[in-house]
Parts: sequence; structure tokens; C-alpha cells
Amino acid sequence: MRKSNQQIRCAQIPILTVILYTYNHKAFIGRCIRSLLNQKTRYPYKIHIWDDCSTDGTSNICRKFADKYPDKIKLVVQPKNTFCERDYKKIQSYNAMKEINTKYFCAIDGDDYWTDKNKIQMALDFLENHDEYVGWAHDTLVSNTTADTHISHVHDGEKWNCNETKITFSEKSPFLLTSSRIFRNCGYIQENDCLPIDYLVYYYHLSKGPIYYHDQIMAVYNIGPQSTFASVDSRDMNSMFAYKLSRLFHFSQDSFCTAMQHKYDVFYTGLGNKRYKCLLLFKKLFGVKWGWHFWFFVTFVPKYGLKCRSVNYVYNMAKARERVTNADKNIRILLKKYKRKIRVLRKLQSFSVIRNSFLNEPISLSLNRNQHKVAKLKKILDGTIKKWEDEE
Repeated sequence: MRKSNQQIRCAQIPILTVILYTYNHKAFIGRCIRSLLNQKTRYPYKIHIWDDCSTDGTSNICRKFADKYPDKIKLVVQPKNTFCERDYKKIQSYNAMKEINTKYFCAIDGDDYWTDKNKIQMALDFLENHDEYVGWAHDTLVSNTTADTHISHVHDGEKWNCNETKITFSEKSPFLLTSSRIFRNCGYIQENDCLPIDYLVYYYHLSKGPIYYHDQIMAVYNIGPQSTFASVDSRDMNSMFAYKLSRLFHFSQDSFCTAMQHKYDVFYTGLGNKRYKCLLLFKKLFGVKWGWHFWFFVTFVPKYGLKCRSVNYVYNMAKARERVTNADKNIRILLKKYKRKIRVLRKLQSFSVIRNSFLNEPISLSLNRNQHKVAKLKKILDGTIKKWEDEE
């Protein structure tokens, strides 16, 4: 039967937005764009390229593709680089997510690329027939050009049991890379009004429903000198994730976020469990919300300044050093007082645990005798953190 003009027009309306973030990816961007254009699918989709003011000729390559495929590609070249912009609403990723008006979306960095021409077709076939799933994803080849290594992200990196195809909001679930995922549009920006930092976007959507995992490598993630986060201290950045995620969920997912802190510090960053143990102590002394706040304050503020506590904080090491140099003298004094006091409180905590194991009494018993010290410590930092919340 012949389709009506209205049916044809409806069929041509994109239901998927592919966001491509790029900055100085001249050597890779052409391959990335071609991998997006070469999809064999009956589902209409569009490509939004966001160039963060590249200086190496990436913008010119993007313009050639945009001119050649005007019905498929929309190009936005930022007038200045926004990666460390103080106003997060000016950062390219925020505006890219804000402009999504399709049923589905996905994202990819300009130095990565898709390897399977049927990816969109497979993903949307599944999602169109399974409303209970929030996303669809696959495995990724992690290619380290510096070390000349190539591994499966899920099998070798996450060491996850791939007999499962349903990924749920659990600390045991793997973190799947950006280029592997296609999500339903759940209104992330509208609900949270914060930067779509990758891990926040991933766990936000995972909290809305499960992701279907297809056990096949269908994309390549490149690690090298020009990778998106090659110039930042990724260990500290990863160690901040759990706190930021706690704030995104208003501290309602404490068990998950605490387990995430342990996982990232011990297994991903190699920092050990010192920070994790300190976090547990803080939460026992001050409760979940204030425990997270105080722990983050003493762990990261001396190095990165007060701004780092924001969910929207993105940093590089040059700016971090500048913040430390110009740090407020009162903050240093406050932290010095704090560290002396926390050493005493740690000893009290150790004593309480030992006492509890032998006498079978509540852990809080001996701490209650020192509540004046805990209250004094809380009073020192209480005003500072309330100011943080007022600012936001």
C-alpha cells in the first residue's frame, strides 16, 4: 500500500540525536564522522557536532562534512574553548544536551568511532519494543596508542560476567563507555540542571531503568595524548565521582555511592582504602549527608579550592595549582585545626570498635562521652558547608 505524504514526513523526523564532542581531533575526526554517517538503518537520525573551538584544523574538517550532509549534520563551533568555563551553562556539553528534542540520544568523542554499521538499527529495534529498558549498550575496544595495547572494556577492563544482558542500578554492574550507549531521552538537563558529566548521565539513566547489554565490540575508545582527559589528574577526578553522584541523588543512594567510592579508590585509581575508611568514619560521626560533605572538604578543597565541591566542577591541573596558590588563608587554618581533631576522633573510633567487640555494647557508647568534641568539630565546618548550599 502506498504511504501518504504525512506518513512519509513522519518517517523522516529523526528519533535519535547523535552528539559528537570534539576538540583538536584533526587526526581522528574524519573517521569518527564517517562511522556515524555509514549506519544502515531505517530509523531517521541526526548528528550534532559540537567543536569546542579547535585550533588544529578540526573545525574545517567538520565544516566540509556539514556542507556535504546539511540534512544530516548540524555543526556548532564554539567561539572560545569552554572546557573549564566557570559558568557551567556555557560549557558545550550542557548546551548539546539541552538541545536534544528526539526520543533517543547518544554521544561520542571525536577521537573515538563506531565499528558496526548496524548499531543504530539493532539498538532502536530493541528499545522500540521494550519500553521497560532505558538504554541499550555494547562492549568497546579500548585502544591505548601510547602503550600499544588493545583490550575489551567489559571483559578485560570491568571483568564483568557477560552471561547477564540486563544491567541494573547496582554496585556490581559495569560502567559502560560513552560511545557504546544509546539512551531514551529522560530529560536529564530539565530535571537536574547540571553538567552532563559522563558518569552522572550514565547512573542517572540507570536509576530510571535497566540497560540492555549486547556482548559485541561495536566501537573503539582511544587513549592517548589527545584524549579528552589526558591532561587532568584522573585519579583525583575519579575519586570525586561518588560524592558528586551522592549530591545528584540528594544522598538517597548512599549504599551504592559508598561502594562506588571503594571501587574507584581501590581498584581503578590505585589510591588504596585510606580515603574510603576516612569516609566511613565521617559518616558515622556526622551522618550520611554531613559526613560526605566534611570528607570531601578535607580531601579535595586544600588542593582544588572551594569550587571543586560543585557537581559541575571540571578542572585541569594548571588551574588546580593556581587555586592552591591563591587559597584562602582561613581555609588552611580551618583544615589544620580539623586534621588535629580528626586524629583524636579516629582513636576514639578504634577504641569504640574494640570495646563493642568484647563487651557487645553499642559502638556509640564511648563516643557519647566525647560528643562535645564531635559537636565542636561540626560547628567549625557547619557554617562553611551551609554557605555552599546557599550558593547553589
